[in-house]
Amino acid sequence: MKIYASSGLRLQQSGDITRAEARPPHLKQPEYEETYDYHTLIYDCFLSGDELVIVGPSLFNLKDIIFPVDVFEFAPPHDYQYLNFSGIYSIHIPCPSSLELPEDGCLQVRPHYQPMVDNGRITINNNEGLLDGKRVLFTLQKNNPIEWIISWARFYVNVHKTDAILIYDNGSDAYPLETLYQELTKIQGLKTVIIVKWEYPYGPGAFRKDGQIISKWDSRFCQLGALESARKRFLRKAKSVIVVDIDELIVPTQAEWPSIHAFTEQSDVDSILVGGEFVTQATAVKYTDGFRLPAHQDFLYLLAKSKITPAKYCVVPARSAAHTQWNYHHITGGNSMKNQTMFLLRHFLAISTDWKYPRSDICTIDLDIHIKDPHLEKLFASLYGADG
Repeated sequence: MKIYASSGLRLQQSGDITRAEARPPHLKQPEYEETYDYHTLIYDCFLSGDELVIVGPSLFNLKDIIFPVDVFEFAPPHDYQYLNFSGIYSIHIPCPSSLELPEDGCLQVRPHYQPMVDNGRITINNNEGLLDGKRVLFTLQKNNPIEWIISWARFYVNVHKTDAILIYDNGSDAYPLETLYQELTKIQGLKTVIIVKWEYPYGPGAFRKDGQIISKWDSRFCQLGALESARKRFLRKAKSVIVVDIDELIVPTQAEWPSIHAFTEQSDVDSILVGGEFVTQATAVKYTDGFRLPAHQDFLYLLAKSKITPAKYCVVPARSAAHTQWNYHHITGGNSMKNQTMFLLRHFLAISTDWKYPRSDICTIDLDIHIKDPHLEKLFASLYGADG
């Protein structure tokens, strides 16, 4: 069973020390304090090549309190590297063959720090090689219906020749992860399925007021941490990686369905950005009691007045420099192709659990405001038949 844990470390929730808030009171939405992560110190700890890597959410005030890196009894060399990214940090400790790691594969928290944290040990994960040479589909998800996840994965296997999937699961409780894993392994052409339990607070997004964003995206660390963990723990030697959500399909504009994996691998950049539009909830499908859930292929209509969705990307990890950061919609500091015309992103509003805001209600087609997407129509007809 390819379901793995992360190696987290948290401050005691009853203790006096917490992470400072990332924004001032006047820029905090009402649910900010309920969703902010005050306590996580470390998301994951793992071997990556010849390094021991620790990844966690931005420490702010906690860096000087608890992270001179001697928090563990295993004493690293003094030349460790601390990288401070947007929303997260990573620590890289050289692990030459002469350096002896703890025999039990765990780091032990020093007695001085033990009263401050939930547990005194953190496992050193070692998953090198599992996705080497693979074309990987990556996402962070929670409680998306298994039917959607399977349909989404099949699309990327059939259209883009993806042969591995890596899902970081943010605490799904709608089904056992073992069930999701078993269903994914049934997909023909998918050689490797890995699910990682990533059970950390997702964090508040930007503060929207009267339809306007009035704060920065400065308090949502969880997804950025998942990307950094995935990149260094599993994907270092992957052939290429598509980073998208369950409600997003990368659609080729050419008749021959070029694979974005192959296109990215053959390019001279580290990543290909794919921009596009939202797909509306308008459909001709009539849903009745006992009928299947809405599916990606049920929706073909864009807004006549274009509504642009933020980009997603495909990346070749070997070309992604250490100083770059894999972000939600781009690679910060990377060398990306931004204006390609081979692929479009389609973001399906109806494929949603409404976790962020209500958006999934089905509506009827109104030709005054909806326009059929010819790329989706041709692709879905080829994949699913003219009737979807």
